[in-house]
Amino acid sequence: MADKEIAELSGARLRGTRFVYIAALFAALGGLLFGYDTGVISGALIFIKREFGLTTAAEEIVVSGVLLGATIGAIFGGKAADLFGRRRVLLVTAAIFGIGALASAVAPSPPILIVSRVVLGLAIGLASTNVPVYLSEVAPPHARGWVVSLFQLAVTVGIVVAYLTDYAFAGVQGWRWMLGLAVAPALVFGTGMFFLPETPRWLIRGGHHEVAHRVLLRIRGHSGVNVEIEEIKASLAQQAESGHWTDLLHRQVRPALVVGLGLAIFQQITGINTVIYY
Repeated sequence: MADKEIAELSGARLRGTRFVYIAALFAALGGLLFGYDTGVISGALIFIKREFGLTTAAEEIVVSGVLLGATIGAIFGGKAADLFGRRRVLLVTAAIFGIGALASAVAPSPPILIVSRVVLGLAIGLASTNVPVYLSEVAPPHARGWVVSLFQLAVTVGIVVAYLTDYAFAGVQGWRWMLGLAVAPALVFGTGMFFLPETPRWLIRGGHHEVAHRVLLRIRGHSGVNVEIEEIKASLAQQAESGHWTDLLHRQVRPALVVGLGLAIFQQITGINTVIYY
């Protein structure tokens, strides 16, 4: 009897581990697309400029269109995920990535290309706010750190893949191929998210407790799901407590605030984005 219980527990843990890897793989594709669509313009811009005769100002608009879209996506992405669910928003994000890539690849004029880049930026903003949230909410506590950090790794890998793609098509001046190939990972990303479940935390937040229980059984595969559900409920209750902006100035919070802001500032002040884009 004991051997049977041990075997069942081992099998449940194996299923849970397998799900973590699958979820991390597919969701992290959002990070790869983020990096790819950010970095690919550096190689494509040379040939875009020649074909359309872009001025310096037009070049800058083509490049910065992604940043405009990303700002919009980041502002509204979190609220959209709270309203409609992380999974639904990521499915829409995958569709936007694909549409933006195709539109960029077939753009007949600079205005269409700029609009397409803004659309891609919207997907980047949605991915940057929602992929880490999805990963953190489906990953078990012991794996949450490396699973979430995988997103940032995927962003970097995406930039490298973009540079390699630029190099591969530079000989034929194939800037349309450079931009359009992002459709492939977008399709895989969307397909993967279609089969992945909604996060238990969002389901419980919306009152779908039975569904959350079934999802946790599927992704954890053991009886400890009831304990995790109670922990999620307690966390949501604590999250509902309102605070004030002045709380950020408290002595206990100040070091974390300085470190967080400092990391964000120093990442940008190095000028690395200029290197990536141009």
